[in-house]
Amino acid sequence: MVEYIKLSETSALVLRFLQDQVYHSQAVKDYLARLDLSAGKEMQDACDAIWPHYSEVIINRKHTILKYIEEALAENPSLQIISGAAGLDPLGLELTQRHKGLTVYEIDREQMPLKAALISAPELCFIPGDLGDTAPLIDRLTKAGWLQDKPTFLIMEGIGYYLTPVILKNFFTAMSPQYVVFDHLRETGMTQEANEIITRILGVIENYIEMDKMIRYDASSLSALLDMRIAKHASLHAIEYQRTGQNVYFPSEDFGWLDITVFEPEH
Repeated sequence: MVEYIKLSETSALVLRFLQDQVYHSQAVKDYLARLDLSAGKEMQDACDAIWPHYSEVIINRKHTILKYIEEALAENPSLQIISGAAGLDPLGLELTQRHKGLTVYEIDREQMPLKAALISAPELCFIPGDLGDTAPLIDRLTKAGWLQDKPTFLIMEGIGYYLTPVILKNFFTAMSPQYVVFDHLRETGMTQEANEIITRILGVIENYIEMDKMIRYDASSLSALLDMRIAKHASLHAIEYQRTGQNVYFPSEDFGWLDITVFEPEH
């Protein structure tokens, strides 16, 4: 009998929105089949009641982050990959299926023991740790095989909204990645309707996680904070067109509240 693992509301939410739209390896399908996502239904219904196409945001986000990582690996197959807040997301597993011999280091404050029990893959290194406590985190990464002086692609998906500028700055100073990809909430540049949609949806999520307010960063703000230049940047409008060949849900650049940006060192 297969044992199903029941996830928390927030852990289940993104995976409910994602379904099978981005990751297609059999290993990922087998992994997701073991997860009970029912706890996320109430929150998903609340988000859908505000804007019934919110799954498109998640699909666009994950599609583009995977695309940018694939492009970087095509240029430099020896890149080290670190996911800064992996949770139970299957991105790392998908990458190891697409790139044989690739090692992915996954960091999370809470979910790594559970994920390690669910996935048997020597190419995935599950590192428990807090991004705000860099010294022990870097020590664990190093013991797992990460080389600090070698080029690293750092994935900061779904975490930037929760990190203060001080924590971000300290973490990046310690890590010194060659590339980093963020999904980040816009501070400005939205229509009133788009801003109202995301403000209400964030309110739903903030109530569940008991957080006062998620943090918004424009690409220019992150560039200045991290002292890194913008290498690639895409809006939901641009991503939807690139992915589907048309704009249905994001008809203009300013109808969107989330961007995907890759940063690299200034020099």
